Amino acid sequence: MKRIIKSFVLICMLCLGARYANAQTDLSAEGTANCYIVTRAGNYSFKATIGNSDKPIAKMVSAQWLWQTDKKLISEVAYANGIVSFHAGDMKGNAVIAGLNAEGDILWSWHIWATDDPRIDTHFVYEERLSFMDRNLGATSTAVDDVASYGLFYQWGRKDPFIGAEFTGSFDLSQRYEDVGFTEGTALAFFNPEVKGPKWFSVVPNNSNQIEPGKCVDYAFMNPTVFISFAAETYESGIGSWFNDTYQKFDRLWGFYSSRRPILKTIHDPCPPGWKVPSNSSEAWFGIETAEPTGELAGQTYYFNARPYYYPAPGTRRQTNGKVQYVGAVGLYWSAMPNGANAMALRIEEDKIQINLRAPRAMGGNVRCVRE
Repeated sequence: MKRIIKSFVLICMLCLGARYANAQTDLSAEGTANCYIVTRAGNYSFKATIGNSDKPIAKMVSAQWLWQTDKKLISEVAYANGIVSFHAGDMKGNAVIAGLNAEGDILWSWHIWATDDPRIDTHFVYEERLSFMDRNLGATSTAVDDVASYGLFYQWGRKDPFIGAEFTGSFDLSQRYEDVGFTEGTALAFFNPEVKGPKWFSVVPNNSNQIEPGKCVDYAFMNPTVFISFAAETYESGIGSWFNDTYQKFDRLWGFYSSRRPILKTIHDPCPPGWKVPSNSSEAWFGIETAEPTGELAGQTYYFNARPYYYPAPGTRRQTNGKVQYVGAVGLYWSAMPNGANAMALRIEEDKIQINLRAPRAMGGNVRCVRE
């Protein structure tokens, strides 16, 4: 009898173990988004919706990983009944999953951010009203002068990330270019050969005949690895923007309505559930001028309740050609607030902090998410 009981217990344990191993954590249980955080190895899923809405992706029939910073970061990507599922390994990094139609065209995409949880050790800057994550969006470290603390680049108003620099660079502004654009000096990434489209990050001008006039946002959705550079002002697109249409039409991509009203997160927002791009740069970072230069590069450390929070200088991607520039010397942090053809941002240098900088919307800068 004892032998039978032991065998029964063993079978039950094996069944429970198999069930636990196959269990999926629903990343969208507390809300949908264009980005999901993974903090440990395991099986995960999320609702395939358009950004933070509940609207499903029309004509989506499958999902594939598009690019990732480690070949084993995510695997076993699948799609069924409106749900995307995948397995995450035990390494840190970034990946993008694409939702595809029957022809293999990309309809939508989601960023998977594998890192220590950036939502635990948050900090405030402005009157303790805006709670910031402890690191840049896409960063896997908070260490000073660590290239892993840089995070990913975003063109203003777009939801999809672009890879950052491979090296920490220099604080010397005279060393303008750290690479030649998405090749030498750019952090490594692996592309899925089974997905249609470019097998590496690429650049297309805003006046390219590849982009139908007035359809630049739709083009961006379907081409999440294409950096849309500014080449010429077309259809009143505005100098320095990635639009091929009147730039005012795109003022609310990240939800900004007016300086008197808080922004509402939109389907274009690149932050995880419960988080968003800060609304107004002068309000969001009011008081960060007290940050102190830290390390050998131009990063600054802001102290909240005597705890240090590092703001690195990851450089930017130039609006005209996508090239990385000023790595280690400049940090540009987007807000959701437009200003003409530009947008307002925080700029960090070795000896200067500007909380209200006007920057071209086509430039690639960083995002530091705030709690909704």
